[in-house]
Parts: sequence; structure tokens; C-alpha cells
Amino acid sequence: TQYRVVWEVIYTVLPIVIVLILFGFTFVTENAVDALPTPKLSVNVLAFQWGWRFSYPAQHVTVVGVELQEPEMVLPEDTTIRVYLRSHDVIHGFYVPALEFSRYAQPGITNEFTLNLDKTGTYRGQCTQYCGLYHSLMRFRLKVVTPAQFAVWAKAHRSTGSRTSISTAQSHEAGAATATGASSSGAASSTGSTRT
Repeated sequence: TQYRVVWEVIYTVLPIVIVLILFGFTFVTENAVDALPTPKLSVNVLAFQWGWRFSYPAQHVTVVGVELQEPEMVLPEDTTIRVYLRSHDVIHGFYVPALEFSRYAQPGITNEFTLNLDKTGTYRGQCTQYCGLYHSLMRFRLKVVTPAQFAVWAKAHRSTGSRTSISTAQSHEAGAATATGASSSGAASSTGSTRT
């Protein structure tokens, strides 16, 4: 006979069952990887043409840099840190090459991820998405310090108020009023998710 119904059913059903099992494993694994642990520190990162703003709400600290001014994002080592990344204007890319870590900053979307950095040092960061005329100047530094050094830094940089919006003119004014500095090397682990 030309047809073998039992074998045709097996050849059809077996691949579907295998795909469903693989889908189940993928779903469970991705949820475990993307799970956001409870943070000890939160940082709001705002990307804008052509700079960065790092705000530490609990510490009342805001660091802003534009174009040739590289702002410094200071974080304590061995601490679970939640980062809320967003863009003021166009799509930007938050990228730290030494840590092999990258996330998109998009207007209207808050991209959340968790970092836990295990080595002190200073790492170069940059925007990876072409965002206009001064894209190549949109750099920052990520400085990882001990928790004690972070507490001293936060106290020294505490401000009485924070900026809630940035225009190009405001970003230039804000960048001129903000101080930064440093250097070294290290490693990190991260998890993340996106929310609209």
C-alpha cells in the first residue's frame, strides 16, 4: 500500500511534541534568567542627544554629561543594582564593552535590568545606536567602587533637587554644572526585562 497512516501520524505528531517540550524548557529558563532580584540600589539612566544623566533617587544625586563631558556612573561592587534605562528623544544604546553588556534606551519604554559588579575599576561606556550629529561623542564612564567609597561619593555629591526633563539647552547647562573623574578594570553579571 501507498499510505502508512500510523507512521505518518508519528512523523507529524513527534516533531510537534518535541517543539512543545523545547518551548516549555525555554519559557522556564528565560523567566529564571530574566527574574529581577530585589535591588539594594536603584539608578535612573536617561539617554539624550548627546549625553547621559545618571540619577540616584535614594541618594539624591544626579550626574549629567554632554558631548565632550563624559559623565561617570558610580556603582558599589558586590551589590544588586536595578537600572531603569530610557531615552528622552531617539533610540540610544547603553554599552560597556569591557563587561560585554548592552541594552537599548528607547523613548516611551523603560528598560529595566539588574547589575551585580564584582570588581572595582573604571570602564568605558558609549552609545551604540547612531543618534545624530554628535553620536560619536556620547560616551560615559562606569566606575565600580567599594560600598564604603560609594557612600562617601554619594554624600559628597548629594543635591537638594533633581532635574525632571532635559532639552538640548538644559542638557548643556546641566552638563556644565556636573563634576566627574577616575580609572582601572573588572567583571559583571546581569539580568533584565523591558516594560512599556
